[in-house]
Amino acid sequence: MNRTKAVFIVSMLLTVVIILGWSLIGKSRQSLGPSINNATLPLPAQQALTTDQASLVEYQVSPQDPYFHGPCPIDSAILNDIRQRTLPIGFENEKGTRQWESISKNLEEKRSIDSFKKNLRDFLLVLIKLQHPQSYRLMGNSEGGDMIAYARVAICDEIAIAHHHIKGGIDPSIGQDYCENNNLVPSKQDRILFETFYRSCRLTASNAFRFGPVLLTRSAFYPSKQDLSLILKALDLDPKRPNEAVCTYKNR
Repeated sequence: MNRTKAVFIVSMLLTVVIILGWSLIGKSRQSLGPSINNATLPLPAQQALTTDQASLVEYQVSPQDPYFHGPCPIDSAILNDIRQRTLPIGFENEKGTRQWESISKNLEEKRSIDSFKKNLRDFLLVLIKLQHPQSYRLMGNSEGGDMIAYARVAICDEIAIAHHHIKGGIDPSIGQDYCENNNLVPSKQDRILFETFYRSCRLTASNAFRFGPVLLTRSAFYPSKQDLSLILKALDLDPKRPNEAVCTYKNR
């Protein structure tokens, strides 16, 4: 009888230890989860958006003066790409134009689905940064407003190019006149993403006069709230992500 009781007591103790062990593991996973998901990214390179009035510093959750939150710097190469896409089209190397030869080359060269998604993500991230309430402290209101308009156009420009590379096109009803390499087959999820971008590109006359001698109407990215949420999730974009969308600066 004593031996039976001893075995029973040992068994109970082992059960309690196992239960406590799994409980502690579960709690540790829960505590690690948010810190991993919300981990601050490495400090980005300081360029493009920064001025002599502020310097980029390590991210702070609740900055106090002289520190403040603002949009993270934008890669100058991405800005230049966006600007190029808003230039009027030229055919004979006219100054200040976007040559049709370069556009047709882009339509014909081999591209991947991921390359389109990367460009769309880069351009949308620029749009997110420039819509930050403190962006005026790092870029003038006039220039920032122009770049917002340019980014909206660049997103739709990339979607137009993607249409000519995807087999059957994003919208089969409008044809594919300029590309013989329309053989990309996106996954179901990527096709939904491209279709969502496509329907978010709308004709607009907003700020058209700033683009120079071009047609009044432009196709620009104006998504619905639901479509924008879907796009942000698909491209893993968070408008509040530290050191990607939002950075900390120090006034000089």
